[in-house]
Order: sequence, then structure tokens, then C-alpha cells
Amino acid sequence: MTRTYEIKPRGSNLGFTLKLYEDEIEMGGGIFPAHERITEAEAFDDAMAEAEAWVAFGRDYRTQSERERSEN
Repeated sequence: MTRTYEIKPRGSNLGFTLKLYEDEIEMGGGIFPAHERITEAEAFDDAMAEAEAWVAFGRDYRTQSERERSEN
């Protein structure tokens, strides 16, 4: 089983779209917008954190990711 991801910009200063794949089948993802309170760099960092959690933890990534956020 191989987990991968794809992060693409949504447009000029609009944030990023994340797609999560397992064995080349799209399994989920999300939109990470940039706006007046979240910079483009912060939106990318948020998308990358979700992507790395997906690769590391698979379908349980949200639980692990949420746990890490609550500890900070």
C-alpha cells in the first residue's frame, strides 16, 4: 500500500488544494485557503502537515493530526 498526496495552488494568493491518494486512488483531501489572517505560506504549511500525517498514519491521520494540534 502506497500513500501519496498532491498539493496544488488554487490561484494567486488563494491557498492550496490537497488530494490524498492510496495506491493511486483518491481517498480524500481538502482546501487550505489563504486570506487576511492566514498567509499563503501558512496555508501551504497546513496542507503539508495534513499530507505528511496522511502518509505516516493513513486513514487515522485526522485523529493523530488533531491530537498533535491539541497538544500545542
